[in-house]
Amino acid sequence: MTGQLDAAVRKDLAEARAAVARHGIVILRAIEEDLVPAMMAAVRDSLSSSPDRLEEMDEKELDRFVDDLRKTATKEALGLRDMLVRVLADMGGQEPRDLARTVDGSEQLFGWDRISRTGERVSEKLVKRGFQPLQFPGPGDVSESFEIELVERWPAAMRRLKDIVVPLSERPPADGSEKAAAPRPKRKGGRGRKR
Repeated sequence: MTGQLDAAVRKDLAEARAAVARHGIVILRAIEEDLVPAMMAAVRDSLSSSPDRLEEMDEKELDRFVDDLRKTATKEALGLRDMLVRVLADMGGQEPRDLARTVDGSEQLFGWDRISRTGERVSEKLVKRGFQPLQFPGPGDVSESFEIELVERWPAAMRRLKDIVVPLSERPPADGSEKAAAPRPKRKGGRGRKR
């Protein structure tokens, strides 16, 4: 279908895809480079808020515990990054009809609610040892630039892409090759109805 679009629409679609990719990559870099240090800063706050519990652990035990928390945070952040990389890659090659569906789902994947959940397993481990869960209220806790990307730039780029692909996805195909699935007729009456 993309090949059948006029030049102006093709150009707008290419620019919108490029903007989403550009802002998505900035978010991915922040997840790779800034998310784990932010989680570990929150870990330190949790540990220091329970000095009595902290004193019960010897130095080696504390080092092992913090190392385990760091590994968990890293694993969760990299898992999220890999999933978001796949979403961005899919968006790059999809036809407008498929892209409209992907855009709907990926708005939430690239939101703070989803990203902040990378700290859930770290919080569980902290709570299990008697410490407070991570306090991680917003993307500004990761970095100021991350907050700007996530709250302002990414949503604006996604809105622009959505405004282009949703109307395109609703157009009937010009060559009739991809017919939209006709709605199934509703059956009247129950099972075994006699005629």
